[in-house]
Amino acid sequence: MATIVFMPFHWASDLNPTFALAGKLRKRGHRLHYFGIPDIAERVRSQGFDFTPVFSRAFPEGTLAKQYESESQGKRYGVSEFRDRFRGTCELLREGELDRAIHQLHPDLLLTSSGTPWIGIAAHGTGIPVINFSSILISVEDSSVPPFGTNLIPKKTLRSRLQTWLEWRKLFLHRRFHAGDWDISEELKALARDCGYPPAKIDFRVETWPRLRLPELVFFPKELDFPRTRKPEGAFFIEAAVDIQRRDGDFPWERMDDNKPLVYCTLGSVLPFKFPARAAQFFQMFMDEGLRE
Repeated sequence: MATIVFMPFHWASDLNPTFALAGKLRKRGHRLHYFGIPDIAERVRSQGFDFTPVFSRAFPEGTLAKQYESESQGKRYGVSEFRDRFRGTCELLREGELDRAIHQLHPDLLLTSSGTPWIGIAAHGTGIPVINFSSILISVEDSSVPPFGTNLIPKKTLRSRLQTWLEWRKLFLHRRFHAGDWDISEELKALARDCGYPPAKIDFRVETWPRLRLPELVFFPKELDFPRTRKPEGAFFIEAAVDIQRRDGDFPWERMDDNKPLVYCTLGSVLPFKFPARAAQFFQMFMDEGLRE
């Protein structure tokens, strides 16, 4: 029996897939434990897993509720706020936050979210084996697959490959010249040097977060991705990891009218907060179309 620790990002899209995998590992006799910011403690424990809060100084309890309330009122969570929390977390990592958390637990394996490469860097420094996991497809530079943020559909033609190459160049040039006063890459490299992780093993030629060259579980079947020239290094595409036994709040069926059809529409847990005006417009269009039907 192994002791396995999950360290997910606090978004539901990152947490939920881990519950399915953790449940399967638990059924095989392994001991499962979670580390995370205090605000996800109730969510994790409601699934029956043990939890240890970390990074409380950077993310005091109630932080997420305040952030979501501000975002729902149109006050977006900006670069400066993220930078402050990122630096606060890195400070704690340098002070040995993870070492203190694992001291009594003696885990055999750490699973860290690809959405928080700084935690993966520090986890590697503990000397315990580390595996990354991703709750989205990996958008790394590839001559056959454009950045996901474009509307380009790749084809097996020279023109398509050239268009794809240009989209990646545009992405990297925009990032280089519009990064503003803060560049996370240099701070990640500094953290890597402090934690004994080779900076050369951080891939910055990606669309989303810098990617650590560690083994990585991708909670998506590879068939949902575009055909690639090469598989992302270290990536293992597994299942979508949907936990049908997950404990969530009950749906208010008592408020439904049995004589009317029910149509469920969602944009997930992030977009309505990040882009409230556009989300509201989408929902209104959806409802208007439904009324016409």
